[in-house]
Amino acid sequence: MRSLAWPYRLVAIALALFSTVACAQPITPPANPIAHYTTPVQRYGHFALGPPHEYASLVVKTDAGQRLKLDLPEDEVFEDLVPRPVQMQAGSATEWLTVVSQRDRGARLVLVGLRHGQLQITAQSTPIGQAFRWLNPVGAIDLDGDGITEIVAVVTPHLAGVLTVYQQVGAQLVARATLRGLSNHRFGSAELGMATFVPIASGTTVVVPSLDHQSLVLVRYARNALHATGRCAMPAAVVGAVQWSATAGLTAMLSTGLHAIDLKSCAR
Repeated sequence: MRSLAWPYRLVAIALALFSTVACAQPITPPANPIAHYTTPVQRYGHFALGPPHEYASLVVKTDAGQRLKLDLPEDEVFEDLVPRPVQMQAGSATEWLTVVSQRDRGARLVLVGLRHGQLQITAQSTPIGQAFRWLNPVGAIDLDGDGITEIVAVVTPHLAGVLTVYQQVGAQLVARATLRGLSNHRFGSAELGMATFVPIASGTTVVVPSLDHQSLVLVRYARNALHATGRCAMPAAVVGAVQWSATAGLTAMLSTGLHAIDLKSCAR
């Protein structure tokens, strides 16, 4: 499974051409909604993704052509490139995983969903706790096969690099496990897909660069703990997307170009 961030860039660019309109029609849960951020602002000014990627609003277009908008308060921004569609339970309505940064407390994960015909925050994590501290999601998936969707992100990928697994408990996204020394982003870059999920041995492995981007680390989640199960040394620094497909296998964009990785050669 690929990281959830990168396929939606072109969608976000295309949707930016549409204006946001209010709609008084009844709202039905969309099967294939499309979401994007709008209203770039400079009121926070961290720009971990480079300008203009701090936004005041989230817009969702439903199957019926309805456009719904969620505006953040003046002390917050979406510090993100594109909302990620997720289903936190099998058969549940689509929600959007976003990154919101607050002026005094830094970034947090925020789930946004349709409630009573409006976009609303449905769950969120505890903020990092300091301004200009950011996190980058890997995606949402059932990591250990127990039927519960986990959200995976790297907290402060430019500093400590803490891979963190969250589960939803009511309106909270609760951290269940952490592993330090990993990074899925380079400061100032708009590339969010530097980590991915790979099906290995009847389970899901997170593949994420080391903090120095010189290797890829294989990580498994079990019994509320994260364990590094392998490390693949790279011939050059990881600078772009890390991707998995059943046909092409695992690839990473290095400073020297696209590189294919044989997982069997990764040191245990």
